[in-house]
Formats: sequence, C-alpha cells, structure tokens
Amino acid sequence: MHEARFIEETSEHLRVCLPTNPSFRGADWTLRVVSREEEFDQLEERWDELVQHASCTVFQDFAWLRSWWRHEVRAKDAHLHIVVLSCESHIVAIAPLYIEWVRLFGFAPVRCLRFLGRRQSDYLDIIIRHDVNEQDVYAQLVRHLVEYCNQWDVVLLEDIPQRSASSTMLLEAARSVGLEGTAQVNERCPNIILPYCWDEYLRRLSKKERHECRRRERGLQQHFQAEFETITDERELARAFEDFVALHEQAWNDRREPGVFAEKATLAFHREVIGKLFRRGYVRLGFLRLDGKRVAGSYAFVYGTTHALYLLGVSGRHRAGSLGPGIALCCFNIRRAIEEQRRVFDFMRGMERYKYALAAHDEPNWTLTLYAAPRKWFVSARRIRDAVVLWESLRHRLGKELWRLRHAALNDGWLSTETAKQFIRSCFSLIRDGIKKSRAPLQPLYLRTNQSNRTDQQLDRDSETGVSHHDEGSTMPVHSPKPIRTERSRLSQ
Repeated sequence: MHEARFIEETSEHLRVCLPTNPSFRGADWTLRVVSREEEFDQLEERWDELVQHASCTVFQDFAWLRSWWRHEVRAKDAHLHIVVLSCESHIVAIAPLYIEWVRLFGFAPVRCLRFLGRRQSDYLDIIIRHDVNEQDVYAQLVRHLVEYCNQWDVVLLEDIPQRSASSTMLLEAARSVGLEGTAQVNERCPNIILPYCWDEYLRRLSKKERHECRRRERGLQQHFQAEFETITDERELARAFEDFVALHEQAWNDRREPGVFAEKATLAFHREVIGKLFRRGYVRLGFLRLDGKRVAGSYAFVYGTTHALYLLGVSGRHRAGSLGPGIALCCFNIRRAIEEQRRVFDFMRGMERYKYALAAHDEPNWTLTLYAAPRKWFVSARRIRDAVVLWESLRHRLGKELWRLRHAALNDGWLSTETAKQFIRSCFSLIRDGIKKSRAPLQPLYLRTNQSNRTDQQLDRDSETGVSHHDEGSTMPVHSPKPIRTERSRLSQ
C-alpha cells in the first residue's frame, strides 16, 4: 500500500492514495458469501458505509447494483455470490459477484462468475477500504475462488478501470495459487483532466475547435432563446427523465437503431435507480432548451472529483442541428464541472469523435479472466471463455437486428422492398460481425469497424449530434486512437 496521502494528477487518471491502517494488519479475517436476496438487502447500510471509505464510482453503489439485479437478471439463469470480507467486525471489502449459467448455442452450459451490474455499468470493481492492505484482500479472495472452484468454470470480470489494482494484483494473487488467467483491454474510456478555469480549458483545444465552440454559442444565442437547465427538484425528475428518454430514443431511431432504453428491463432499471441516486446527490440531469423546447439532454453522474457523462440524447429533427446542440450541452457540462472544482470529466465507454475534439484522452478498461482448469487445459479453457463472449454478443446482436427488421416493417410494410433489403442487411451484418467478433471476442465491434466507406461530411454530421453510445454494435463514428497494450502477462509464462 501507499505510505503517504497524496493526490496524483496525470494525463490518464486521478488517483487518491491513503496510508494503510496498521490495525488491520495481522488481524483475523472473516469471509462469507451472500447468496440470497434477503441477505443482499440487509447489507445496504454497511455497504454504503464501505463505499464512503473506498475509491468507487456510482456503479458500485448499493442502490445501482440492487436495482440492476432486480431488473436485469433472471433468477433461473443466475444466483448471487457476493463475497463479504470482514476484519475485526468491520467490513473491509465486498466483491459484488454472481454466477451465471450461459448455454453455448443453446446447450453445453458454462458457469461464469461475473460482476453485478455488467453491460449497464461503465466501471466494475471490487470495493476495498482505503486503509486496508489490498494484497491481503486479493489473497483472501483468491483462496475463496480456489476453495469454491467446483462452483464455477470461468471467472470473467469485465470493465475493470485502469486506475484499479484489481486487474494486476488479483492476477498476481491467482498466479501464486496456480490459477491460470489473462488480463486484456476490452474498452477505452476517454476523459479530460480538468484545469482550474474555463479559459485554460479552451487553450487546450485546437484552433478549429475553439472557433467551433464560439460559433455554436453565438449561433444559438442569435437564432434562439437558448438556456441550459439542470434538474434540481425531485418532483420534476420523473417527467424530465421521460423527456430525456424520448430524446435519446429519437436520436437512435432516426438512424434505424435501437437505443439503450429499447429493452423494457433496462428502462425499468433506470426509472427506479435514478430517483435513489438523485436523492444522494449523484445525478446530473440537464437539458438545452431552445425557445422553451428541450432539444438536447445529458444524463450524468457526479461522485468525488469526477463528473461522468453517461448518456446524451439529441433531437435530430430540430433546425438547430447544424449548430451541434449536443456538443454545446457537453461544453456546458464541462464548464460547470470546472466551476464545481471537479478534477476529471469522464466520457466513459465509447470512442465517438466529438469526445476527442473536446480534448479527451483514452484510458483503458480491462477484463480479467481466471480459469480453474489445469495448466495443460489452459488453451481449451480460454476457448470456452471466448465462446461464451461470442455467444452473448451474437445473441445481443440478433436482438438488435430483429428490432431493425420490425422497425422497417412497421414503417414500410412487411412485404415492402425496404423490409426485404433490411432483412438482407441484417443477415449480412450478423455473419460479418460474427466473424469479426470471433477473432477478438473481448473487443467491442466498433473498435474494428471500418469507417473508410463513410464520407467526411457524414462523419462530421454524425459527430455534431453528440449522441453517446453504450452498445456493442454501434455504427457511430469512432476515433482512431494510439495503440494501447491490450494484454498483460499470461500466468503460465
């Protein structure tokens, strides 16, 4: 652990380091597994207390994960496996896990041990108190994994942030007891280390982007009665959130794409959790109003020194589209974050071009995979992991293609030429993306999408809307980043 308290600011991330509490050294550790929902509910108070003493995001908050389990997971396919580690009657770490049965192509079930909150959460991690020796915690967790290795086939921990030690120290702890595994980059999350004033931030932008920023601001003020709105009254929250959902879905549906809220379970999850997080001061729901009408919305979270933009929703049918209302709303959020003395503006997952135009830099997310198989079966175990990820991706992609086909049929008729063309495109996309995904299962498809067939004018028009995505098969324009080392040492080496 670190021997002194300090705050280190780098171009990659902001890290808070605290001294180790000597009272936890050499003490007796108690480990228990929470496997029932009643026990999960009883953890709420002590869970919230732990989060206050740990480096966490909103995605480790009890309300977020409890709501996610209620709406996103079917009990017949999964069961809770939350590991609670205590020391001298104090909870010092929680690994929010569950075991999911994944049936490959309809048969051959594989038991995956995963983080709660996956797919809906941009950062997933083990919750550990600042003043505890992390190595001791990871050692205890690995011993538990070995002891219960008959209950899982693959440990698949996705979206561990770069600033977390989990992807390295848990890997090392696993190596010490003979488990096999890898750590690979599975996402990139652009963010901005904020300066202390708005003018300093503008100086970081290119000359072209500074000009565009001022052009948008002048254009919106000259042609419209423009105002930025942030929801501060809980009584207005429910209606405002529905307005945001409508903006977000409209932006994606205009591209014949399903938005994040297309699935009923996902929409029900967010409707429940946003009120709980709003009361804790974590939610920033904002809008750009033009002539009294909401034309762009942002769904963001604030925690610690970070302002994190989760989703954007922008009306593509408003005549202000050429002025980039989505980008204008992003700039307003950045400016407010600076005024609130936040140190990081986090765009989270997704590599849309507008994020890099606003001076963001990549930070990778990691996937940690552990196998219970002996060393000689390492390659076979890794193929099982790849097959699990590939099957889930194809199943999710099939749902998207069915949505597109239904959307085309409702608009043009089931027997129309456009619906037939959409059917052919969907079949081709499933085959093409299945082949791409099979080559690098952990990488999102948009990292390998070839944008060369799109004109610069199309890319610029898409970027102006500023629609953020959190979806596997997105066709949004992406930035070409500098290469990041995508795999850490294999344990058998």
